[in-house]
Amino acid sequence: MEETVLEDMHLGQIHSVIGTVKKVRDLLVSAGIRDIDKFDAKTWEVPIINTTVKQFKLIVEYLKKTYEAGKLGAGGIEIYFDLLQNEEMKDMNLGQMHSVIGQGEKVRELLVRSGARGGQQFNAEKWEVPIINATAKQFKLIVEYLKKSYEAGKLGAGGIEIYFDLLQNEEMKDMNLGQMHSVIGQGEKVKELLVRSGARGVQQFNAEKWDVPKIDVTAKQLKLISEYLKESFQKETVVSDVKIYSELRAFKDGELKGMNLAQIYSVIGIREKIAAILKNDGMDIDTDYVKGVLSGWDVPFCGNEEDLARRINDMNKAVRTITKKSPGTSDLSEEDVTKILQDIHAKLKNNIAPQELREYAAVSNLLEIIETTKQANAPPKFVIGLLGTIKNALLEIAIVPESRISFARPDKGKDIYAITEKIGNRYVIYITSGLVEYIQTNQKNNIISQVLAHEYAENILGAEHKLACKFELCFSRNKSFSELTALSIDTARVEDIEYLRSIKKKHPADKDKEFYKYVQNKLKVLEIEEKSFRPKESVKQKTRTRQSSQTITPIRALEETLRYIYDENQKKDAKGEPIRPCGIHLEELAEQHEIISGSVLIKMLIDNKDELGLGIKAHKGKISINQRKIYEIVKDAIGKAIIPKSGFNAAYDNVLTIRDSLLKYYREDRLRGGVEIYFYLMKEEGLLEMNLGQIHTVIGTGRKVKELLKSSGIIDSNNVDEKNWNVPIINTTVDQVKCIAEYLKIRYESNSLGIGGIEIYFDLIKEEKLKEMHLGHIHSVIGQGEKVKVLLERFGVKNVELFNAKNWDVPYINATVEQVKCIAEYFLKRIYEENSLGIGGIDIYFDLIKEEKLKGMHLGQIHSVIGQGEKVKVLLERFGVKNVETFDEKKWNVPVIDVTVEQVKCIAEHLKGRYEKDSLGIGGIDIYFDLIKEEKLKGMHLGQIHSVIGQGEKVKVLLERFGVKNVETFDEKKWNVPVIDVTVEQLRVSVEYIIEVFSKKMAVFDARIYS
Repeated sequence: MEETVLEDMHLGQIHSVIGTVKKVRDLLVSAGIRDIDKFDAKTWEVPIINTTVKQFKLIVEYLKKTYEAGKLGAGGIEIYFDLLQNEEMKDMNLGQMHSVIGQGEKVRELLVRSGARGGQQFNAEKWEVPIINATAKQFKLIVEYLKKSYEAGKLGAGGIEIYFDLLQNEEMKDMNLGQMHSVIGQGEKVKELLVRSGARGVQQFNAEKWDVPKIDVTAKQLKLISEYLKESFQKETVVSDVKIYSELRAFKDGELKGMNLAQIYSVIGIREKIAAILKNDGMDIDTDYVKGVLSGWDVPFCGNEEDLARRINDMNKAVRTITKKSPGTSDLSEEDVTKILQDIHAKLKNNIAPQELREYAAVSNLLEIIETTKQANAPPKFVIGLLGTIKNALLEIAIVPESRISFARPDKGKDIYAITEKIGNRYVIYITSGLVEYIQTNQKNNIISQVLAHEYAENILGAEHKLACKFELCFSRNKSFSELTALSIDTARVEDIEYLRSIKKKHPADKDKEFYKYVQNKLKVLEIEEKSFRPKESVKQKTRTRQSSQTITPIRALEETLRYIYDENQKKDAKGEPIRPCGIHLEELAEQHEIISGSVLIKMLIDNKDELGLGIKAHKGKISINQRKIYEIVKDAIGKAIIPKSGFNAAYDNVLTIRDSLLKYYREDRLRGGVEIYFYLMKEEGLLEMNLGQIHTVIGTGRKVKELLKSSGIIDSNNVDEKNWNVPIINTTVDQVKCIAEYLKIRYESNSLGIGGIEIYFDLIKEEKLKEMHLGHIHSVIGQGEKVKVLLERFGVKNVELFNAKNWDVPYINATVEQVKCIAEYFLKRIYEENSLGIGGIDIYFDLIKEEKLKGMHLGQIHSVIGQGEKVKVLLERFGVKNVETFDEKKWNVPVIDVTVEQVKCIAEHLKGRYEKDSLGIGGIDIYFDLIKEEKLKGMHLGQIHSVIGQGEKVKVLLERFGVKNVETFDEKKWNVPVIDVTVEQLRVSVEYIIEVFSKKMAVFDARIYS
């Protein structure tokens, strides 16, 4: 075989050519081989081998050489060590090696084929090479670890701890633990590895006692599960039953939601694994709480989602949830919830609330309270759902005889106002009679509505607590926080002063600081009240401390400013750590010096180059300096680099502005990927005219973001996960995004946005700013529900949480507005009104490519417009076709063709010529050989050719469209052209080899063919 063509080819591709009997027989026939009957189809079997040609040859050479030297033996793990000594295979995955050497029959065939002396006598039955699924580097590192640990007497008998030791190595932090287990999972393997590594005293290793439980997750997934377990054990909120699956999937904003149930079970299925994980995280596993939880650990294996749902449903006979008293109140443990509910049930058993209070909680009264307290911002669907749930007795209030307005907590923490228990399919909310009396006295029925709204959202709709709190505002006279949230402040007394002082100024749910101001006002009242009950203290004269004179005065020269920045950047604390590891923030100087970004600072440096002695040369009156020189100058001037090497498709000043913005977001702990980052940047001065596609070239990869942060002194930017950083491409200008967002906002607020659909394109292209846009660019903004949700949220849409991103569906269209209009207006409308549209078919392409505006289009682009019946129906409707309801989109069928117009014409002419000469036949593999002789098709991939000629229906239309007579005699049902997934050149070399081998009368085709 020709090395230049196939040397780097993957044998999986070769298998697509020679993997079946029919393909090989057709190849031989197409090559003009006579005596085809000598081809023995019964013995044909070519197993899949997962290596490149070069790697395969090297393995075969090794087998031959070792066997002839009498050193091959019966396989074993040591064969991997021998193979890895070859420089060409040092980066191979051992799983790929196993696809070649894993079975004795394969090895014997390879030995015979390679001409090894005595190859026929090789004992295939005794051959055994265990599967190891790791890269060469990972394998070597694991072996080194085993050897070192064993010789130090620390290897023991395995255990889950070994995973944690291995993961400390930087080279293995991204390895799947299932791959690790393939190396260290069995004692016999480990013993062989130790022997092969030359470890001292290996004969004393007890392979029978070795036990490393299988864990089938990635290192990142294990880390997240470990964090969840540690956090829940520390807070004493551990879930130790089937519900832990759901808890884990929801942890850290759902980072584990894609995990397979079996993978989760491989980590948390048994208590010994949990204990080892906690111990590795430095937790004391001998406390009463930890021992108590582990002793009752009962997490069943769930084979599928249905099994999980069934098990959870079985457990939901008594589910309890808590409505918090105020921000900062921690959740109760299950044990404390049980105690509170036991106390409630005891009180209800022995006492009955007064009649008037029971009437207050009656369904009719609750419905009236909801109707009279709902605000204008309350979503109609939410209110209707809430009312229906109450009417159907799925959500009810039970009043507990208790003079206090809240329930006391067993753990002495802040009290709670409501606790919910699920009984059957009903949710019962318990509140005290004291709370009802408070509500009635102060005329605050809103609180009852807010309690009901919160529990409905959280328990019936499954919303998170944070979102449930937002729904309280639908029944609140205050827009910033609900009366339920304010209740703990309104009822606070002098003894609660410290609690009020503990409420933080900054809270994600209190962006405008309205709640904090409310707390401070209450605090002032209580502090005055406190002073009136204690002796007055003597007033002490306070001495003012003189502030540092480091303040920059407006008249400070640029040189002094730079020196000040430099000095601040070099300052270190007592431990020798930089006080400003990120460098001084240039915004600190904005008011005094108008230095608002790195770009302005550079301009000032250049403008003052002579005075500062920076050595910037001018040429013909203009500054001529490369960017790298600027980096060096700025770094020297302020002690920190401004920006790394470019590599961005954006103006230098814009990159600087983006860099400064990223630094700001990093400091504020809001630097995240996702579509949101565009909206942060769109607000930055200087970026308004940028195309978001250009912004993506700067922030599109985690590596680039880390480089930018590093240039600002952020060396260890841990919250930027380089591999998982994901900023989707949006290929529009800021103005276009705003225009699209405003449209979406209007539609959403008028309840007419729906779930997307193709129609949205036609509404958008009516906008003046969007009428010339490519629809593919529009799709980059609205193509995913997550993007649309962020757009709505960022442009001030209320109740955006009700938008269902998962149901959003806007099909991809890869064409310009003019091309879509041409397809719809000039073509579809005409032939539909002439009753000749039919149900699609391949012939529709040929009508379209006659149009002047579509001549240069790729047929794949045309398919993106007309490929689905739903798209076509909307096109017809939008362009004024009458009686469009009679169009049956379900029957519409336009097959994919992935070639240019010129290529399809070339293929069609070839088919026509063959058919008219009565030599077309029923297809077969030989048709590829004829086609690739055409000049226009030489560089094509055979998969693309197959998209045109793969089905008889397509071929029949091609023949008809290109003027073939008597095409009705063509039998499309008998037509058969197999899929071949290689390039023309790869196919040519493969076929030449098969012909050569067959001509030598090689009787059996099997694994040897790869060699």
